[in-house]
Amino acid sequence: MNPRNLARAMALFRWQGLEPVAAPVGLPAQQTAQWSPEDFFPSSHSLHRTEIALHEYLGLAWARLRGFI
Repeated sequence: MNPRNLARAMALFRWQGLEPVAAPVGLPAQQTAQWSPEDFFPSSHSLHRTEIALHEYLGLAWARLRGFI
């Protein structure tokens, strides 16, 4: 699970009366920054990551509107 996706899960677990501990796993190691011209253009991978982020933000907003958080 991506650390950015943890906010909604953590809030929902707290709403249930639990005390979750965030422990994201499977994160890639940081590489040294070597810029190339292609880094400044959109990619399908970036679009996918944007879709996931929007899904999580909308889910968080929906959970708040429903009173779960």
